[in-house]
Amino acid sequence: WCPSFVWLLVCASDMPVWHLPDLVSSFFGAHDVLASDSRHLEAGVATSFLNFFHPIDHADASSTYDPSDSTLSIPPVQFQAKAALHPGSGYWCSAGDHDPNEVVSWTGSLDHRRPAEGIKIDWAYAPGEVRVRTSPDGENWVTAVDWTREPQSAGHTTWESFVQDLNFDHQRHVAAVEVDMRGPQPWNFFGINQTALIA
Repeated sequence: WCPSFVWLLVCASDMPVWHLPDLVSSFFGAHDVLASDSRHLEAGVATSFLNFFHPIDHADASSTYDPSDSTLSIPPVQFQAKAALHPGSGYWCSAGDHDPNEVVSWTGSLDHRRPAEGIKIDWAYAPGEVRVRTSPDGENWVTAVDWTREPQSAGHTTWESFVQDLNFDHQRHVAAVEVDMRGPQPWNFFGINQTALIA
């Protein structure tokens, strides 16, 4: 059998039935991403990842873009925090025009606590710096990834949209995860296409 198909069966055996459509979508979507070999992803076009093992069930954010409060021309897609939970559901976008030291948070929670090694983020609008905090109970928080700047690459001073793995300092038992962002880039927004915990 194809090793990737075996991976699909193994993951499916440990996943609730209602997550299976997302798993299949993730499986085939990841192959499309690998084939395209594209580092930059257009905001609002969420991609799926082969190692999205633990989906996040719920989400909230401290700032959310509201088209009715602005004259900016942005495509009519969903901007709520929950849009970053599943591929093809839009993307979360902050309100924009943030102060340089303002911290904006996207918070995800799980129905059941699970061990995780990190978090994968498909950025729609990347921040200058990002920090990740986790909680085993939704009340007590620890820093799993301290403030870190976005990756740099030859020919790129900043990347607006890219995929980033943020590995925790050690395995954490996660009931909730918080992604803190600061340092807005020229696009003046923070945004996430899709995110999930890494097993």
